[in-house]
Amino acid sequence: LGMTFYIFGITFTSGTVAHVDAVQLWTDPASEGLRDNFATMGRSFLALYMAMSGGRSWGEYYAFLTDIPVQYRLLFIVF
Repeated sequence: LGMTFYIFGITFTSGTVAHVDAVQLWTDPASEGLRDNFATMGRSFLALYMAMSGGRSWGEYYAFLTDIPVQYRLLFIVF
């Protein structure tokens, strides 16, 4: 289980950081949900755990991933 969180956490964190860096969105309010939930490994782990355990709806996290490429949303559904 820990390895699953680690692999998916790295994937979502790297996708978020690459997207936010490429378009200079670190201060844009539109990307706040994405940054707040997936911009660091710790935040990604927590978001994945909460989505899995029912702490927060997975649909909310899925909505935050709409700004990055579609493969990340598909990976989130697989998770």
